[in-house]
Amino acid sequence: MNINDQLFIAAQVSNITKAIELVAKADVDAVYKLGATPLYIAAQNGHLDMTRLLLRKGADPEFKFSNGMTPLCIAAYNGHEAVAQMLIDYGADIEVKIGSATILHMAAQYGQKKVVKLLLENGFWGLYNMVCSGVTGRYEVTHELIKVLGKENEIKITPVQSDYWKKEYFAERPSSERLINKKLDLRKLNIMRDWRVCLKEYINSYYQGYLD
Repeated sequence: MNINDQLFIAAQVSNITKAIELVAKADVDAVYKLGATPLYIAAQNGHLDMTRLLLRKGADPEFKFSNGMTPLCIAAYNGHEAVAQMLIDYGADIEVKIGSATILHMAAQYGQKKVVKLLLENGFWGLYNMVCSGVTGRYEVTHELIKVLGKENEIKITPVQSDYWKKEYFAERPSSERLINKKLDLRKLNIMRDWRVCLKEYINSYYQGYLD
């Protein structure tokens, strides 16, 4: 058995002592006959110390198995939270896809709740659209808009239930249509202000004198 194969077996069974001896001379990214690298098999089996050793020795966290899965994918799939965090710390791509599914989708599909939380907390996923802070509805927005325009004595608001529009908008209404800045909150980058402040600023900036 050559030295690269020995390292793979050591990684598979988490023989740290043997692996330390081998990594100095072996190719840490050599692909074993099963189609995986030592890092991939360590991640698959949840061997945290072995994963750390291989990453420190320069193992590629972006290696892809024949099915497109990376070490992070297989760690997430098997629910190895600590190994997944280690791989992320070493730059593993959270956004990689297996077919049309992301690692996050896969972890959620297989019920790996802790890994899902980890990925959400670490991932820079999607577009970062911002919405105003605060809970409100169309009635409150309309009332505030009339107030900003100084038309309280000229315009009367008649509140109605959603059923009032059921002929025109017949689709069932969700229990909540509130938009939140979840991704920005996770990143601690949510700088949006209360919706009332933003509405007033918007009207004053773009519609000053519009009704004059």
